Amino acid sequence: KGGSSTPDNTLEVHGSGLITGSLTVEGDIIAQNFIVSSSVTSITYQSLSGSTIFGDTGDDTHQFTGSLDITGSLEMNSLNPSVTLASMPHGGTPVIRFVEGTNFRGGFVKFDGASNVLKIGTHEVSDSDASNDIDAITMARGTGIVTIPTSLVSDGNVTAAGYIAGTGAFSSQKANILNNFNSYIGLVLKRTGTGTGDFLRLTDSSENTKFSVEDDG
Repeated sequence: KGGSSTPDNTLEVHGSGLITGSLTVEGDIIAQNFIVSSSVTSITYQSLSGSTIFGDTGDDTHQFTGSLDITGSLEMNSLNPSVTLASMPHGGTPVIRFVEGTNFRGGFVKFDGASNVLKIGTHEVSDSDASNDIDAITMARGTGIVTIPTSLVSDGNVTAAGYIAGTGAFSSQKANILNNFNSYIGLVLKRTGTGTGDFLRLTDSSENTKFSVEDDG
């Protein structure tokens, strides 16, 4: 029903059409508007040329189940843009990786849900084994305390409004102050607790004591 007595095409329909069965098209489907009222259950292969727009307002939601592979850039334009990585259920390890190729070599930001610790670090080995991640900075969720599991090297000043504390024996936990400017070194040690056995030692590169001031309390 419908159509033209002198159509420009083999099949020409004016008005609305209803198909209760299946429609197989071996060529292209070209439409000004393409509306799917239910869902797309399967796409074997899709190749698009040009730009594509999804949604027209900020409250539109587009849900993908599976992985999203982007070749190019991802841009977010909003007054308060945000990215949420949700671990479902709790206790997982959501992670953002900055890699050089197809493996984990590069850097990362992750939240360890098992220990409730935010970690920032690097990955040197050319593999995809997360156990080879190197934690450079960790932050406990409950306290916000920042820990540097390796070493801290500063080319400038390190300033603390409170105090810098260390635990352990002298041989394993110590402060190294390197002076490369042939000027002077100033160091003040102030105990805030009631401990005993305070000391100040100057050692050589082999940790042989060259000068020592000790207080038995």
